[in-house]
Amino acid sequence: PGRTYRFYEGKAVVPFGFGLSYTSFRYALRVVGATSFVVDVTNTGRMAGDDVVLLFLVPPNAGADGVALKNLVAFARVH
Repeated sequence: PGRTYRFYEGKAVVPFGFGLSYTSFRYALRVVGATSFVVDVTNTGRMAGDDVVLLFLVPPNAGADGVALKNLVAFARVH
């Protein structure tokens, strides 16, 4: 432990999932239930582009007794 995004506590050089793009995106989170939500992704730039939306969850007791600091639980590419 200690070398992956799940356990690393230092400052990242670039955020996980960071990449170059010729456009920009806006994200809006809408809660639709007690345990459900929707992420609206809007291309706000002048070029067409794809983005990968990542969902991380922080488990109870994160960082204690070998429990990961965060877990990637879902992802989706949007155009």
